[in-house]
Amino acid sequence: ESTILNFLDQFLFGLNVYKRGECARAVELLYFAQKPYLQLVRLAENKTHHWLNPFKALETEISPSAYRQLRSCMTDLEPDHILKAYQNLLAAGTVLITTLTQEYELTDFGVLTKQLEEDLTGED
Repeated sequence: ESTILNFLDQFLFGLNVYKRGECARAVELLYFAQKPYLQLVRLAENKTHHWLNPFKALETEISPSAYRQLRSCMTDLEPDHILKAYQNLLAAGTVLITTLTQEYELTDFGVLTKQLEEDLTGED
């Protein structure tokens, strides 16, 4: 559960920085959310050898679909691209969180991820 909480915490931090208009910092913080996200990917795919540095050897150690998903969560400094990367990261992270919480009987984070999704889209 700590990796999930770390992902959500880093994600929320970065999203709030983005909403303040700090694009460069939001991209930096996107990396800090991607790290626990990749740990979740590795856990889901049983590829935890590089747990401490989950970016290491990604091209060969995670599935092609997970690698494509990660690529959609990366960005340049264009504000619209940053927002899309955060949206993609939350969508991918939510799928992993749902899968892992069911598999390992962890806390249900559905309410929290739904609120984050609403924050991204501006819906209330």
